[in-house]
Amino acid sequence: MNYRRDIDGLRAVAVLPVVLFHFGVSAIPGGFTGVDIFFVISGYLISGSLLDDLERGQFSIGRFYWRRARRILPALTFVILLASIAAWFILLPSDLHEFSLSVIAAATFWSNIYFWRTTNYFSIDAELRPLLHTWSLSVEEQYYIFAPILLYLIHRYVSKRWLTVLLPMAVGSFALAVIATSLAPTAGFYLLPTRIWELALGAMLMLRKPPVPAGRLAVELIGLAGFALIAFGFVMISDSDPFPGYNALFPCIGTALLIYAGQDNADRPAPVATRVLRLAPLVWVGLISYSLYLVHWPINSFVHYLSLKTVGVPTIVAMTVASFALAAFSWKYIEQPFRQKRAYTAPLPIFAFSATAIALLCAGGLAGALGNGFPQRFPDFSTERIRVGDWRNGICFNENGTRIEDWNLADCTRTTGFATDVLLRRWPSRNTGQVSPPATRPRRQTGNSRPQARRDPQHDGVVPKRTALRLPEGQPSC
Repeated sequence: MNYRRDIDGLRAVAVLPVVLFHFGVSAIPGGFTGVDIFFVISGYLISGSLLDDLERGQFSIGRFYWRRARRILPALTFVILLASIAAWFILLPSDLHEFSLSVIAAATFWSNIYFWRTTNYFSIDAELRPLLHTWSLSVEEQYYIFAPILLYLIHRYVSKRWLTVLLPMAVGSFALAVIATSLAPTAGFYLLPTRIWELALGAMLMLRKPPVPAGRLAVELIGLAGFALIAFGFVMISDSDPFPGYNALFPCIGTALLIYAGQDNADRPAPVATRVLRLAPLVWVGLISYSLYLVHWPINSFVHYLSLKTVGVPTIVAMTVASFALAAFSWKYIEQPFRQKRAYTAPLPIFAFSATAIALLCAGGLAGALGNGFPQRFPDFSTERIRVGDWRNGICFNENGTRIEDWNLADCTRTTGFATDVLLRRWPSRNTGQVSPPATRPRRQTGNSRPQARRDPQHDGVVPKRTALRLPEGQPSC
């Protein structure tokens, strides 16, 4: 399959809104739909690679996974290691315990299932989970388990009738995604069955290419329509809308149209949309897009963990610069060496590296989980049980007709009466107004009633007598 610069440009169109959305840029409320663009691109490219092997008589499951391991594992291992080092110094024991479990899940590619069971992607406390973004990698890797076998069987036994098999599967997955938006929205967001149709859309576009329109105007309109649909998803969809389902059609169909319009045709010049995607800056961002996606979220997560407040523009700019710098480093010194033909990139060394990396990451994650987050890292950390009394239902806890918009931090935070300064913090979900489990942080005495989560520079970033509050049995958590 020939290299297409426009697809790298399309990767840039996917990753940039994701980064900006995660960093809190409100002008792109649907930036998270960039992940759906990645799914369609992956389905298209992976199917093309498999089709080349099948038509050359070189199909091999081992060869397929060798290429996938070279592509995915080096940068992923690098980022998990960096995040683990940062987590050791930053996260409180309970949070490091949860992080350790997510390391195991990410390294073994089931983090989408782990986060489905533990985290709403759009809840406010999701920003405090440094490996949350690996859910999408797990979806793709789970797809790769059966995709090569399925394409091989269709190629050999169904006379290459790709749509006969793939179209019903895609339609069924899409119908399930639509149903899930109302019956099981979190499962619908994270799990493979409701995402297969997006990958299959790209696969069908590769395996059963539609005829190229005869007129140049038609191709131009198709490309512009693709951009318009993607832009609509970025601007008009938000985290309060049902997703995926019908709303995922905008980024997915838009991506398919741009890929279709960008097919090489010697009889006419490339359409405007394709020429835009081939611009050097977009292509460069597309080349580092995998590393950029991997590094940006841990940076965002740790910054929010340390600040516990909405970050300002200077911080967003700093996070963006840091993300691009680290992504460029990862692409040049981690990704590229493993893509080149070297002795250590042969199948046996790659599989040995993959097994070793996964085993070590799982061992580290298991140690953190069994060690309960290593509370000995902070000798002055303690967990205490308190009895609060009035839970102020309807004020601190949403009930019946109460609205999340009416919730007031000052009314629900106890800041006096403790032997040491503490902050018992609660995060309401953006979508449901439900209250997430507690996260506690030390705070400095500020002389006012609003708690501020800050570190005390006089004690090397550790406030004396860190105290986590354990609530009485049977009481709601806040």
